[in-house]
Amino acid sequence: MAKKFNHLKAPANESLSQFLRRKLASAEESAEAAALDGSWVAHARLLRESVNLRRELDQALEEEAAPTDAMTDEQLVSLIQRAIASVPEAHLEVIETALMFRRGAAPSSEPVQ
Repeated sequence: MAKKFNHLKAPANESLSQFLRRKLASAEESAEAAALDGSWVAHARLLRESVNLRRELDQALEEEAAPTDAMTDEQLVSLIQRAIASVPEAHLEVIETALMFRRGAAPSSEPVQ
């Protein structure tokens, strides 16, 4: 599993990835300004900060792309229950057949009521 870097908290009005993008842009601009001023210690520190922010941003984007990875088992079961509750009746048979196969039972030729 990837190391967790997300120690920063985004404001309530923006996502973590938006917040990190903003912080990264600021750090990169500051690093460039420090280099132009000849402040090499500040430049190096800001470059390290930029690398860390990039890692955090990459992780945040990955988690946003696959939100179920961060869910607990209870949250996943709840999500599945809500999804099944919204499935049309005709598709429920497909789900029930898949569950019967998973449990090792042979499905009958009769439709499930």
